[in-house]
Amino acid sequence: MRKFTWIWTAILSSCLTLTSCSIEDNPANSETPTPATEEDMADYTVIFYTTGGGNLDASIEKDLAALCGALGENNKQVRVITQYKYSKELSKDFSFSGAPGQLYRYELDAKLLNKSTEEGAKLLLLTDDMLYGTQQANSQLYQPDSIANFIKYCVKTAPAHNYVFMISDHGAGYQIAFDYDKSKVAATRGLMTDDNLQGNPNLTNREMLEGIQKSGVHMKMINFDCCLMNNLETLSELRSVVDYVIASGHSTFGQDQKAFVEMLKNAGANGENLVVWGQKFVDACAKKAADHKENTIVEPDPKAQNVDFNITDMSKIPVVLSTMRTFTDRLVAIWESGVFAENTEVFHDPANNCYQYNPEAPLYDAADYLKLLTETPLKDYDEFAQYYQAFYNACKSAIICHAQSISSLGYEAKDLTYSVTLGCRGFIGVERDMSSEDYPAVILGQTMDGKTAQLNVFFESIEPYTFANETTKAWYDAHQQAFAWVNSYETTYFDQSVGWSRWLKVNPCYPYNNPPQDNRADLLGISVSKYDGLMVFNLGFSKETLKYFRIKYKYNNGKQMTVFSTLLQLTCQIPRTYAQNGGEWPAKSELEMTMERKTDKTGPWEITLPKSSYISAASMTPSTELINKQVKYDLATTLSGITEAEADEAASNFYFKAVLYQSLDGSVRYEIYDADGNDVTETGWPFLNYVKSKTNP
Repeated sequence: MRKFTWIWTAILSSCLTLTSCSIEDNPANSETPTPATEEDMADYTVIFYTTGGGNLDASIEKDLAALCGALGENNKQVRVITQYKYSKELSKDFSFSGAPGQLYRYELDAKLLNKSTEEGAKLLLLTDDMLYGTQQANSQLYQPDSIANFIKYCVKTAPAHNYVFMISDHGAGYQIAFDYDKSKVAATRGLMTDDNLQGNPNLTNREMLEGIQKSGVHMKMINFDCCLMNNLETLSELRSVVDYVIASGHSTFGQDQKAFVEMLKNAGANGENLVVWGQKFVDACAKKAADHKENTIVEPDPKAQNVDFNITDMSKIPVVLSTMRTFTDRLVAIWESGVFAENTEVFHDPANNCYQYNPEAPLYDAADYLKLLTETPLKDYDEFAQYYQAFYNACKSAIICHAQSISSLGYEAKDLTYSVTLGCRGFIGVERDMSSEDYPAVILGQTMDGKTAQLNVFFESIEPYTFANETTKAWYDAHQQAFAWVNSYETTYFDQSVGWSRWLKVNPCYPYNNPPQDNRADLLGISVSKYDGLMVFNLGFSKETLKYFRIKYKYNNGKQMTVFSTLLQLTCQIPRTYAQNGGEWPAKSELEMTMERKTDKTGPWEITLPKSSYISAASMTPSTELINKQVKYDLATTLSGITEAEADEAASNFYFKAVLYQSLDGSVRYEIYDADGNDVTETGWPFLNYVKSKTNP
């Protein structure tokens, strides 16, 4: 799954200095082919620029093989040339065609496919003459010169009427913590991760833009086979170098590569059939997402989260920006007038109810947020409805192809457009601080002066972050200048066009518990306003060690489950209709978990569980006060076995049962039981109590 994941501790430990290296246009072991003649020009040449990102190599190799199959042999209508750098370490569960850290450059063709049917056979037949450059693992793909060099190579090797620049890797949209200026500091993270280099430096959106500009080639299309890239801050930067952009606002499970080639084959040299075949392509991608199941961790298998795929006509982006500017100008002017100085609560609902594309990224649907603002007392100003409609119409005009896949778990879907950054009072969050005793109510991020801070969403307090050690603090102090908005967000073409940072500096309300419901990594995992009671159990795990065991679970009183990269969340709910349907008080929810060996795996079997997992409960009292209680529960253990019998015995040692009681007055109580039915609830558990007035919707 190409899902953007921000691991705070990884950045905390990245105290480094990057070294530069020269860009080799014509390395000794890579002879530049003779350019093709004019009559051999393709309709489209795809410039496929990618790296494994630490954990996507198997997925990327499968995509390359799929592209080879779709292209066939000696295809002159659509040509694809890739420059692909393998990750530093490769999984032993997949037979890779290349080796760790190797950088390849070659044209895709069905002749590259390995026709061997032997188990564990490689997908592609790569040769040493496809290796590019002498730097290999040390090559810096994030350098704009490296991008320009590859584009020029593709133009010489496979001249075409149209060029498509394609990125396949992790993505993050635009975020200050990722897309800052490397000249200000020693390291960065952003669009494309390279784990071969110290600190995993990434290609940022601006570096990609500069690379395309240096090549002198105007792109017909940019294809982001990455997560979270259908983002206004990102697209605005690219407005001058491309006609169309393919992107998803969500975390994705990858695209349908066969449908991508079919789109290019049938779009026409002038793009006259692009809308028709582009829609077929995004529909195929949405179907792939809908059919996807994460089947290696738990039973029953959940289907994919909400996913969208879009093609944007970049000539329409200026109107999108100008209409959003009109709305923003009026919004900021009314705020500065002081008319809402004593009534900031009116901005809570828009912040808390607008659609969030990923629970660990501050990216929210722009049109949805502006629409919700028009439903506050701002509706008394007639122009806001007009300004919103103009912006919405501009977005819909720009998106020429759209498809989305709705999770099979019934998550809420809205009329989506583009994501945009949302924060409050000069603070933009990055992720929840799982090391905090107040988790999950504490969000880490940066203030507009570039300092690292923490926001407590219950108390709405923004405080300086206390670092665990001086080395980490020194790293962030060194990055403060780069994080400062004046050097980051305010330099984006989007902000210079819209002035959105003006609102981010004064917006009084931070978004949390946002829809859709698959954003259960948020605060308590779900919008508590929809339930009288809620219990969420968060179990951290290592995906690698959990592949030999399966978690089994039972519920009563409602159930929901989701899986993130290293987090399993199980949720019991007491719905608001509980009392209306004759439910007795105190209401009771139970969650029971056991473990079993996967019978389709061979040993040795092993699973390591973390020292602390988290249980959260929430309720809404008759006086509409939100009560949240949380406790850490120690499940630290390692289960292992060499034989099947030993593995079964190890699995039987895992047992967890939690019971949540909720009284009519909104108070909540836990009980924990062992496998023998004994109450093992600890006396004086460290409950964390938050009480904040909140009006029910």
